[in-house]
Amino acid sequence: MIKRLQHHLFLLTIPLLILSQSVFSQSTEYKFGVFPYIPPEKVEVVWSPLIAQLVKDLGSPIQLRTRSSYSNFRNAIENEEFDIAFMQPFVYTNVAAKHGYTPLARFISLRDKQQKGLLRAIFVTRKENVNLKISDLKGKLIATPPNTAAVTILGKELLRKHGLIAGRDYNISTHINHHACLRQLIINKPIVCITAHPPYARYNTQIHNRLAIMAYSDPIPTSLIAIHKRVPQKDKAVIQNTLLHLEEKNYTQEFLQKARLTNFIPTTDEDYDSVREIWKRIN
Repeated sequence: MIKRLQHHLFLLTIPLLILSQSVFSQSTEYKFGVFPYIPPEKVEVVWSPLIAQLVKDLGSPIQLRTRSSYSNFRNAIENEEFDIAFMQPFVYTNVAAKHGYTPLARFISLRDKQQKGLLRAIFVTRKENVNLKISDLKGKLIATPPNTAAVTILGKELLRKHGLIAGRDYNISTHINHHACLRQLIINKPIVCITAHPPYARYNTQIHNRLAIMAYSDPIPTSLIAIHKRVPQKDKAVIQNTLLHLEEKNYTQEFLQKARLTNFIPTTDEDYDSVREIWKRIN
């Protein structure tokens, strides 16, 4: 169930979390924000098992929330509205790190065989186009998530390294989230969608593997879960411990399967210095 609130806020209600009021009588209620890389209703489907496990471990109620757009989510981070949040790397370095958030853990995707927690933009196309090269994209239409998405930034940087500039050498079609971008390959046929592996893997399964990856960008640390400084240290420790042992618990095994992730690993602010360097270079 999803309720639309003011300022394009989505509050996601979690049926799994109907617990005795006495459990929460002395507890703080936390807000867990997830950036809208997938549609809001999918956020609830994917992330509610993790929230259920955190509620159990903390003994505190948690509201799962998202926003209708990347820009609205960024504003919520800037306004420090979430206690805990899953965010993309550039939002962490450019906004969250300056507004009281510190990293807890970052994800490992299914394709990350070395377990390093690295994110690459992937260029996804229909299977019949999988042998295209980056140079073949000149003059073509390329679909992306919002301009501020990490993979959009990384993808444009890869194209720039090959001498291709948006608006001059190719056209951009921008979409509200990764699923909307990928869907364009089926309904409107841009030549590629620039996206990330977890949403691609999830979506491609749903459409019977009609898509394939033709190129990868250079890597940066993956999207991360960060926590606000107002959360007590004891609760921070519980949350981080849960995130680092997801494969050991039933709810979070379900989360990993739905999110198309392997696990989470510890991360620090210094890990994202490479993201800051990219931002300086492209700006």
